[in-house]
Amino acid sequence: RHADSFNLGTMSKETKEANGIAFPLDDKGQRSTTVAAKAIWSKCLESVQGQEQAVAQLQAEKNWRHGYPPHILSIAACAAKSSDNAMAIVNAGLSAVYDTFEFVRDGKSMKLEEAMQTYAEQPAFYTGKFTGTGAPADIAMEVPLHGNTLRGDALVKQIDRWVEYGCIEPDCGAAMKSVSTDPSKIRLQGQVFVMLGAGSEIGPLVTLMRLGATVIATGTRTPARWKRLLDIVRPTPGTILFPIRSEQGSMSEEELCEA
Repeated sequence: RHADSFNLGTMSKETKEANGIAFPLDDKGQRSTTVAAKAIWSKCLESVQGQEQAVAQLQAEKNWRHGYPPHILSIAACAAKSSDNAMAIVNAGLSAVYDTFEFVRDGKSMKLEEAMQTYAEQPAFYTGKFTGTGAPADIAMEVPLHGNTLRGDALVKQIDRWVEYGCIEPDCGAAMKSVSTDPSKIRLQGQVFVMLGAGSEIGPLVTLMRLGATVIATGTRTPARWKRLLDIVRPTPGTILFPIRSEQGSMSEEELCEA
């Protein structure tokens, strides 16, 4: 996020602090996304030899809100040089998340790693499951372009033009043509996707459900939001899995949305 300060979780009236995962405090005592981002991305770069200058430039960035793209690009370029670099960066970044983010419970703050150990014996979430009743959709691959919708031979010819021009790789073009000429390949029964913020208006949930996929979904605890998601799933062949606070058993849809 671009915000200067941000909290996750539910607010406690007594502490005026977020219960749950929280960004770290800055030198003004505010929880800052900038502090977290710089700390985590710096650790990513530090995991690869010869990146000292890049780390220094990242940490010295004064306008992180608008100035972060070149730093993220340099990390991506570094990762792309070798699989060793990529794995080192990923592992360092994940470790830095645990070292940087905090967890707040009843006004007490601790590092996320410590919280994972402290609250390990707390009741776990259960899994809610909702499967639509629709038949697999007869969907062909379509690509919108300049006000037109390309499919079939027209799409294949356009893919060839893209490959020849160089704006997509040949293997990408081959994969697109394979799917466009064989509609069965676009069906996603048995394929599982994870969506963080499944209620996003621009997310792919509708398409994934129409194609019969299974989606492991997270979202805010708002019954109306979950009702909308179940309404999306109902007429499709898709399945949605999501965390609930008690066993599903014979819950009604209304109870499931509130769980």
